[in-house]
Amino acid sequence: MLLPEGESSPAALREWISAYAERRPELPLLPLAWNGLYPFTLRVLQALQTIPFGEVRSYGEIARQIGSPSAARAVGRACGANPFPLLIPCHRVISSDGTLGGYSAGSGIKNKILHFEKKMLKSCLLFIS
Repeated sequence: MLLPEGESSPAALREWISAYAERRPELPLLPLAWNGLYPFTLRVLQALQTIPFGEVRSYGEIARQIGSPSAARAVGRACGANPFPLLIPCHRVISSDGTLGGYSAGSGIKNKILHFEKKMLKSCLLFIS
């Protein structure tokens, strides 16, 4: 189950999709069902939620952020186990050498999503300045 049962779940998901499609950098938080995840995976997924829209972090940076500095590969595996791709932005995690790394929907999709977010971020910055 993606969201816990409740009348607000479909409305919350519709709001999130609308906000993402409109390229709003601040997305509403969703009441996701986290049950069944290993504690390490949960820590990784929670850390991914702190990566700002249009930015990226390396697997190693996420490992250090969660207090497991030598666990970059394990972070990659946790990203691969992400039950909420796009909602939990594992697409914002790349290899330390700047290459994309993996993505459950394929690296081509990952590249398109990152381009979508960076394009939105640039247009917001142009509008503000």
